Amino acid sequence: MFTGIITDVGHVVHREDRGDTLFRIETAYAADTIDLGASICCNGACMTVIAREQVSDDRATFDLEASAESLSKTTMGTWNVGLLINLERSLAVGDELGGHLVSGHVDAVADEGFHGQYGSFRDNEADYSQVGAGSTYDSPGWRRV
Repeated sequence: MFTGIITDVGHVVHREDRGDTLFRIETAYAADTIDLGASICCNGACMTVIAREQVSDDRATFDLEASAESLSKTTMGTWNVGLLINLERSLAVGDELGGHLVSGHVDAVADEGFHGQYGSFRDNEADYSQVGAGSTYDSPGWRRV
């Protein structure tokens, strides 16, 4: 689970399309604080760390693999080197929430006026996770989610 409160903005430093797509993300998180197998919310999608490396005193990288399903249900298919990525580590028991509860399990990518199998995203007050940031809207109209 995540809160939707971004704790770092990383960027894509490598992409390799090979069955599953490998992404390497550079971050200010120290490599020794990123566990292999950890869940990190990357632009709203819960992804699993498969490798990490400290690349300088204040920068590290971590790798993740995105399946065809992840690429089709998120914006990850459009990620290329240089893209900024909103990052958030997963919650631990006892952590302050301070935001929303966000699962990081993405069902669809929506645009303004979206109507589809998950319903309409026009709402007067609702919580959405946009590119990993939890948001609450309280005015009528269509929104990009």
